Amino acid sequence: MTAATTDRNVTQQLDALFDQVGVEALSLNFAKALAEAEGLNTTSACIRFYRWRAERLEPQEQQPA
Repeated sequence: MTAATTDRNVTQQLDALFDQVGVEALSLNFAKALAEAEGLNTTSACIRFYRWRAERLEPQEQQPA
């Protein structure tokens, strides 16, 4: 298994976890806790959380940083 395959698998695992909670209910801290409970890297979870959220929010719903 290559690093790219592993990254894709982690991304898919995190997306599945985050989708169970939903964009309206998931906070960064909750995303980190979910990842930690599943034995996944919390730094990866933080990065994926922001990307996952941006993918699911409509452009007009995104809040300025």
